[in-house]
Parts: sequence; C-alpha cells; structure tokens
Amino acid sequence: MAAFPASGHFLQSVREKTWQTIDPGISIDKEAIRRLLVSPAFTTTFHRLSSVPIVSLPLNFASLAAEVNVISILSLLNFGSGYRIPLRDATGRGAWDNIRYLVLALYLGSPDGQGDPLSAKALKEIDVAQVASLLNVNIHVEKAHPSLHGVTVGEMGGPLYEIVQLITTTLNETGDVLIQQGYPDLGSFVLETFNHARGSVELLLERLVRAIPGLRDMDVVDGKGTIVLPFLRYAPRLNFHSEIYIFKKALFLIRSVSKRFASTSPAPFPIPDTENIPIMSDNVIPSMLVHLGVLDLAHAKFGALHSLFAPTNAAQLLSAPLADGTLAVSPSPSLSAAEAYILRAAAITACDEIVAVAREMELAEELKWIRTVSVPQTDMWLWGVAKDRPDYRSLPRFAQIGTAFY
Repeated sequence: MAAFPASGHFLQSVREKTWQTIDPGISIDKEAIRRLLVSPAFTTTFHRLSSVPIVSLPLNFASLAAEVNVISILSLLNFGSGYRIPLRDATGRGAWDNIRYLVLALYLGSPDGQGDPLSAKALKEIDVAQVASLLNVNIHVEKAHPSLHGVTVGEMGGPLYEIVQLITTTLNETGDVLIQQGYPDLGSFVLETFNHARGSVELLLERLVRAIPGLRDMDVVDGKGTIVLPFLRYAPRLNFHSEIYIFKKALFLIRSVSKRFASTSPAPFPIPDTENIPIMSDNVIPSMLVHLGVLDLAHAKFGALHSLFAPTNAAQLLSAPLADGTLAVSPSPSLSAAEAYILRAAAITACDEIVAVAREMELAEELKWIRTVSVPQTDMWLWGVAKDRPDYRSLPRFAQIGTAFY
C-alpha cells in the first residue's frame, strides 16, 4: 500500500496525474467530450440524474447521531462491484442494493437505531455467518469428498463467501479502531471529524483516511517507461513506481453527509462545500467513459487495458434514451489491482477535463447551462445514467475481485 500523502495534500493527491506516467498511451478525447455534452443522451437526462440524492433512506431516525452513523457505515461498505453478478444471481439485487439491505437490517435490529447492532463493539464482533444470514446468501459450495466416491460435502467458499468475508473484515477492523480510540460508534467519530474540520474538505478527508483502514483507497503501481534527456541520443527504459490515491469511499462519506444536512437550519455541524471535490471513482464511471469515447484505451500499454472492451456504437449511445426494455448484461472483464487503479485514476482526470471543456464551449442559448456543470454533478450523472438506460445497463463494466474499496 502507498504511504499517506503529505499532510494538507490529500485532496491534491487524488487529482495528481500519476497514471499518465505509468501509461501515457491512455488519452482523453476532448472532441468526444464535446460530442457528449451536446448529445441527447446528456442533455435530456442530466438535470434529472445529477440531482438524485446520494443516499436515500426510508427511515425515521431517533437522532442526528443515529442517522450519521448509518450513512457512515453505508459509505464504509460501499463496495462489492466485483461481485455484482453472483450477488444479483443469488438475491436479485446488485452490490449497492445488497449493502443498503444489510445496513438497514442491522439498523432495524435495534429499536432506537443506537443500540448494539451498529455500535463499535458490534462491528468488531460480527462474524461471517451473521453477515451471510442478514444478506440471505449461501456461502457454502458443494465439493467431492476427497476419499468417498460419489459423496459431496459442503464447505465455505465461492464468490459469495469472498464478499461476505470482505464485509466482515471491514466491519471488524473498523470496530476495533473505534474502540481503541474511545468512540462508541462510527457516526460519533464522523460527527467529531466534521466539527473538527470546520468546513474544510481537506481536513475531513485526511482525518477519515488516516483513522479508518477501510477508507485507505490508495496503492503503489509498478510500471516501466522512458525518459528523454536532451544530452543523450536515446531514451533509456526505466523501472519506476507511482502512488495512486482514489479515496472513493471517504469522498462518498463526506459528500453524502454534507448533502444530507446542507439544507438543515440551523446547520447541525459545519457543512463543507463539496461542489469541487474529485469524483468518487469506482468501476462504473471509468467503464462508461470508455464506452462513450472520452477515455481512449486504444494505445494503452499497461497490462491488457488496450483490449479491455470491444468497440461500441458511440453514435447510438449518444442518442436519446431508447424505450425501456431488458437487455442481457455483458460479462465483466476482470482487471488486476494495478490496472484498476490506473483506469480509476484516469477517470478522475477525465471528469475534471469534462468540466473544463464545458466551461469553454460555444453553446446555443438553450444549452448555456452546460457551462455550469460541476465535477460532482458529472459524477452523479455518469453513475446514474449507467443504471438508467437499458442499453447502458447492458454494457460491460470492468470488475476487480478481492477489493473492499469499490
């Protein structure tokens, strides 16, 4: 894992373009951005999809602390995309909906929302069997008995066991950290952090990431490249490593809590301005940017990124949404941790570039609103539209198993 960024530079570290050093063959197509911004696919859906609440919970909470605790645990567990298909096959729900189901089941297990099921102690002590039971998934697989012919035995294993293990480990280590630091639950720590930060996203992000292991979405990616020196007649090959910082779940937590209480008067704690934070990069947004032509992987050099997705019909994808219907979901190509970090980091830069291009576009009067598009709105639209249109839902998204970060 990478070292922490320098204090005061956590936000900046997310936007650093180290991915370009690792794979300069990945490019961002500004013409594709311009086509996207004025396309019916964008203009007819943007306002609706970019304004959807980040977290919507059908609950009446007993207190501010109880609600912040639930939102914080939802944010901590906002992962599982690599297990989307087995989860959907088993439960009929995707990864995010299964996490919501789990957290709500835990919350409703306590009469006042502040009891044991969501306390630091309960998080530390929850086990694999409890998580599997709450999700209503089978974590056993049948295998042939090693010595008795024709006899099968059940043992824990398979993709559902893997995701349940990841959830359990994340909860256990978080509960342990909270207990060691003297907090009764995650929400109490988050509320204290918001008050301590006094409206600074930078301070919020740094304190959350330093304290909670499950929010440390960062890594060192090894690569090879060339450097051109003017006094040499050749470009020597270099082995190097680059640190990549994403912090998707921490940014999700900050934005979710901030947006939920932004309109509350008086403000229950200092509310930061989150309108210029980086995107919460997962697997959906980078995949969509590739399908829409914004991220060009044709000349990518790292791993198998150049052949990640088959070409798509960009003109059709930029047209107005089709009538609702059901299309088969394409298989998810698997990426290594390094490949995924590179692509997720490139998506952060690409979304910043979308906003920069929008600011400079010459637009008809009825489209001048495009110049006001923000990075978080772009984030929400890309994530929302991927699930809104049948043809978009059927597009393949890359998957990475074994990660608890997205």
